[in-house]
Amino acid sequence: MKPTKKTTIMILAAAMLMLTACGKADTGATKETYYKIYCGLNDAQTGTQVLSVEDAGQKIRGLITDRGLGYTEYTANGAYVEDGSIHPNEALIYQLIFVEKEEVESLAEEIREELNLESVLVEETEGAFHFLQTN
Repeated sequence: MKPTKKTTIMILAAAMLMLTACGKADTGATKETYYKIYCGLNDAQTGTQVLSVEDAGQKIRGLITDRGLGYTEYTANGAYVEDGSIHPNEALIYQLIFVEKEEVESLAEEIREELNLESVLVEETEGAFHFLQTN
């Protein structure tokens, strides 16, 4: 027996509802604010890079872990324009999750002072996170 047009539409509608419900399944993710600290490595006085990426990274990692924080580190190449001149620089970027804003601001200031940087950039982003782990 051939299904009627009405039956076919009802089956398709039910399938769409089921797929929509599957897409909204709870993943256990929690919304958190996370931060990235961008550290261009040019010295504040000379405008050139004084510390190697390795030395700067070692110092920054120590400042972070001394506070009992974890991080993800990225190395990047960037540039800024000042008075019409392009100034390339290497940068280190640190992503911090599950940390308070005040802690990040304090850490960023400590990094800036310790490495004698003109400035550091702090990015604040909202995201959802969940762990996949072995039980």
